[in-house]
Amino acid sequence: MRSNPFVRASCLLLILALLLGASAFSAAAKLAGSEVRIGVIIPTSGYIVFFGNQQLLALRIAEEEINAAGGIGGLPMKLIVYDTASKGETAIAVTKKLIDTDKVLAIIGPLLSSNAEVTFPVANRAKISIISAASAAPGISARNRPWGFRNTSTSDKVSGPAIKKWVEMHGIKSVGIVTDVKSVVSKIYGKQVAPTLLAQHGVKVIESIDIMTTDMDFSAQVTKLKAAKPDGIVLAGEFFLAANIAREVRRQEMKQPFLGDVTISGTQYVELGGKATEGTIAASDWWPAKPDARVQAFVEKFKARDPKKQDPHTVAASMYDTIYITKRFIETGGVTNKPEDLAGDRERIRDGWANLKDYAGIMGQTTINSDGDGVKELYILMVKDGKYVRLAD
Repeated sequence: MRSNPFVRASCLLLILALLLGASAFSAAAKLAGSEVRIGVIIPTSGYIVFFGNQQLLALRIAEEEINAAGGIGGLPMKLIVYDTASKGETAIAVTKKLIDTDKVLAIIGPLLSSNAEVTFPVANRAKISIISAASAAPGISARNRPWGFRNTSTSDKVSGPAIKKWVEMHGIKSVGIVTDVKSVVSKIYGKQVAPTLLAQHGVKVIESIDIMTTDMDFSAQVTKLKAAKPDGIVLAGEFFLAANIAREVRRQEMKQPFLGDVTISGTQYVELGGKATEGTIAASDWWPAKPDARVQAFVEKFKARDPKKQDPHTVAASMYDTIYITKRFIETGGVTNKPEDLAGDRERIRDGWANLKDYAGIMGQTTINSDGDGVKELYILMVKDGKYVRLAD
């Protein structure tokens, strides 16, 4: 049967109309300008550079994925990254530069809680969202409403289930706590969070030892800890300090079990501490061995690019999710990317973060609470046979 010329013509006109309509829709949806500028402040130098480099690698993965898929609103995403050098004064300076000179839509970072304490007020006064993908010291976002956010769970929330599990597993009645007092998050965990949560289970702190991030020899501190004879030892410090203390504890033939915070929950602590870390329990809001296709795809990409082929730490996973969440708000929140709309665009992104609920990222479900902090899935991890495995609550 021959087709009707009128029908053919009508179909062609309909297809053309649909194509023109789609084209018009795409043009309307596309943001103004040549690129979407987002600021990032992380330590790519200084004492905490390891975690900064983890975040840098994660953000480059996200950047490449997003731009390969068409960018944000049809434009390339431009991440303007500045080094905080692990210093508060530097973090303040680069925050101001991103706000006033680079005129970014939002700022992701900083990593350290000590840096967040001084940069969040700057962003709050300038009325721009600042979102840390690592800071976990309680109260920082709450003191900087409504523009300060953290896509992480605070240390008190993360640590509760792990401390309860550790105490019950080992019948802990007394502890010694070793705290890195130079690190804000470690100091808060060692001096406030851990003692408070342990006390809720009837556990007494019978020895509290202060160390510094730059310390190298811990023999004297561990000898003092040994004399106190605690049932367990709490490691409140970054993974490299915690691993060295764990090795010294075992060298002095102490058998007490270890408990740590999120900072030691990565494979780096296990690799550096070796057999001394066996049995350590740590709290985390990220588990790189989670049997989830998206998690494993990210871990595979990360390890392929990491010089040491190490698993991504929670700070890397959080950075990855944070970039994608910010992308969502720019595309769905009415952002125009026009220079004259900068203040309004910044406010629209802030509204998105303030109302985030049940975002399904590689870290699982994420919600932002009224304090501006993340509410996430939590994991109790234990070192078993040289790697972290998940324990049931």
